[in-house]
Amino acid sequence: MAGRWLAVFLASSIAPATVVSAQTVRISGVTTFQYLEVRPLETDSIPAEDALGSGLLRRTEDGYVVRCISGDAFCRFRRMIAPTVTVPAIQDIAVSVWGLGPGLRAYGRLRGRAVLSGEELIWPRGDDRLDVMAAFVEFERSAFRIRGGRQWKTSGLGFYNFDGGAVVVRPLRGLSIEAYGGWGLVRGVHEPLTSDDVNAFEPFAPDARPYVLGAQISLRPLRNIAFSALYQREIRNDRLGLYSERVAADAVVRIGETSVAGDLNVDLGTGVINEARLRMWLPTFEGVTLGPYFRHHRPFFELWTIWGAFSPVGFDEAGLRAAWQQPDIPVRIEAWGAGRHYSEADAQTLFGTVRATTWRVGTRISAQLAPEWELQGHYQGHVGFGAATSDLGLRLQRRLGNALVAVNAGAFQRLYELREDEGTVLLGGVDASSPLGPRTRITAALAAYRHRAGADAPDTDWTQLRGSFRFEWILGTEPRWSGSARRVP
Repeated sequence: MAGRWLAVFLASSIAPATVVSAQTVRISGVTTFQYLEVRPLETDSIPAEDALGSGLLRRTEDGYVVRCISGDAFCRFRRMIAPTVTVPAIQDIAVSVWGLGPGLRAYGRLRGRAVLSGEELIWPRGDDRLDVMAAFVEFERSAFRIRGGRQWKTSGLGFYNFDGGAVVVRPLRGLSIEAYGGWGLVRGVHEPLTSDDVNAFEPFAPDARPYVLGAQISLRPLRNIAFSALYQREIRNDRLGLYSERVAADAVVRIGETSVAGDLNVDLGTGVINEARLRMWLPTFEGVTLGPYFRHHRPFFELWTIWGAFSPVGFDEAGLRAAWQQPDIPVRIEAWGAGRHYSEADAQTLFGTVRATTWRVGTRISAQLAPEWELQGHYQGHVGFGAATSDLGLRLQRRLGNALVAVNAGAFQRLYELREDEGTVLLGGVDASSPLGPRTRITAALAAYRHRAGADAPDTDWTQLRGSFRFEWILGTEPRWSGSARRVP
């Protein structure tokens, strides 16, 4: 499939270039290498009579939680084994070709993967060598745009990619109407729903690809008011079943220094409101800006998957964000806090009770110590219904012309009440970024993580080393633009 789309894109973009002399080609790429230490888990077991406790969940003498099924002679669990190293490489390339004709452009975005060392399956999709993320040709004028090929749609419903066409019409200033449709792809995976990538983890995957059909209207009657609404459905390509039917709407209103934004997502297939949010930013007073918000959330599952039958529980959340900054003081402080209340699950628990109310708080501080020196710090904590997290970090960075060098330190703790015992991870690292020229940039980072288990935690060690190297480059220019090349964004 990837090879066919690549051939189509090259044929549509290169062939016309032989007869059009004014074409402009812009190629950008990002080459990324990573070094990761991974600590795999393996399945183990102990005789049922050696497990401490009673019931379904018990413990080993060294603290592992084991699962003991009635009548089975053994209790099973997973333990950590010796670490292994993987070195994946990712190459992203984007190609834009203009000048094929008045208002005509071809665009392609490819991603290549390779695992230079270690097991391919440790790195997600390490055995998938090439993805065609986009490959389309578009024709645009001030009043409309027509696009055909592999593309994506980003809206209040999230990210949807598909193979098909899209038409945007702009009949009036501030008004646009879009209709799109085609063969749907797995979101973010760029593969059909019937591919082996889906069947590998979804035993009840559909046997037919979906059609994606949608329409969106966007209206901006005034500079400080914007509104959009979208309808989208996915149906089997044989029209024997509905995969999803959804609507989304969002609006933004600004009055002076006050702004209000809201959005709504509704699953028409189940009649459930998946997302409803209201956010506000109030006028700044004495350097303080406040932003209260409210949110209702319930997970969305397409109708073809069995997971929606388990009636996932949603939550209601209310929170407040605040920021403080004075013009004559080189310090900025941000803080936030929120509380959530989860709906009743109507499910039995194996032990204890599950809290219905959770909370989270956080703060971020940045201080300009000197024109080239900046200190940043953050803290955030979250007590959830089945886990608790806390995260503390410091970053000291210095600019050397267009280059940036930074030192990082921090610690985080994860208390997984439903999965594993407590532990604290200490981290330290360095990173640097610098342009090699006006059209190239390199970024490198190295971080070491030291895991310290609690007194009652099992003997698992998540200590590891991680590194990355990133090279960004650009060839060609933007259409109707000349002069020295731009910096890499």
